[in-house]
Amino acid sequence: MGPRHIAKLAHVSERTVKRILGGKTRRVRAATATRLLAVRRVLAPRALVSSWRTRKLVKALEAEGWTTAEIARSLHLWRGGIARSVTRRRVEVHTARLIERFYQAVMAEGYDATLLRRG
Repeated sequence: MGPRHIAKLAHVSERTVKRILGGKTRRVRAATATRLLAVRRVLAPRALVSSWRTRKLVKALEAEGWTTAEIARSLHLWRGGIARSVTRRRVEVHTARLIERFYQAVMAEGYDATLLRRG
């Protein structure tokens, strides 16, 4: 994130952020510091992040009996997208979040993968 984006999220001036980041100010008001420290890093849905957690979650789902095709179908994703998530080093934030939420729902609700199989 750049100074402009940080300033916008914290509701402070861009100049203030630049002065703090550049070390040109010694003191910062408590209210300004609180606003700046409250800013969380926001990632765009198509940004790429490490896929290690996504791989771990997909493997855990597979250990519970889910196939990549069933996971993809449940998330309305292309099966190749799930396969790529497991083999590549980086994955889109959107996909990582979908798989994370799905994993949490499966573990909380006790979904059964065999119910989705056609037979």
